[in-house]
Amino acid sequence: MVRSFAFLLLATFAFGQGGALTPSEARTLLAVGVAEAEIAAVGVRLGGFATATLDELDLLVTAGATPSLVERFPVAEDPLKTLKALAERSESWKTPRNDVLLVPKGWRGVDIPVGEGACAYRIAPPSATDARAGVDPVLFVFIQEKSAIPAEGVAAVAERLEGVFARRLTASECPTRSVPAGTLHWRGRDVPLRRVETTTPKGAGTVAVAFDLLPDGRAIGLGYSAPESLRVACERHLEDLARSFAPVKTR
Repeated sequence: MVRSFAFLLLATFAFGQGGALTPSEARTLLAVGVAEAEIAAVGVRLGGFATATLDELDLLVTAGATPSLVERFPVAEDPLKTLKALAERSESWKTPRNDVLLVPKGWRGVDIPVGEGACAYRIAPPSATDARAGVDPVLFVFIQEKSAIPAEGVAAVAERLEGVFARRLTASECPTRSVPAGTLHWRGRDVPLRRVETTTPKGAGTVAVAFDLLPDGRAIGLGYSAPESLRVACERHLEDLARSFAPVKTR
């Protein structure tokens, strides 16, 4: 018992600098004769198990890991398969302001004037000519080039945007209610995706928005409007659109 406790402390210190336990670290522990139960305990103490490629999992099996240990490591997406799937459903659109966005194939983008220092785009299939909230599938982008919003104010701004959507929809006689927020995987992390549910003569729909700041000071809002039948598809399109904004490298 004492030996196991000491081992856990040493392993946690040795491997804890990089966060979750990696497959490479697990192979090292297996190589020096550490029991799988103790390796699993290290992973728990570190907060989890890092994502792994299929090749890394194969190496772990070769090192003697049992399926129960291998299954603890989430499988990472294959970059080539991800890019291929993205290319099959998306295309590049160069906006009138020279932004390059990933948009769903066949959809059309429109530049919306919103004032000096900011721009907005609406992206929709040709059939969505009116872009009716909660009825037509539409993506939208808002970019403020020089934002004075502090990082700690992002959540408050997103809440205000949600309120603006709700008020406008209510003013147009569409009953609305806020529903639990989702997440948008954006620039390597999960950003809250705030949703407002609408009821229209055409049925239920959703309007949603995510908001973030880039290190260069730009404030960006991404969102969609969709009937309930297309909500999941539009959220996937929004994830693809978010890929248009890579992290800005700063020194």
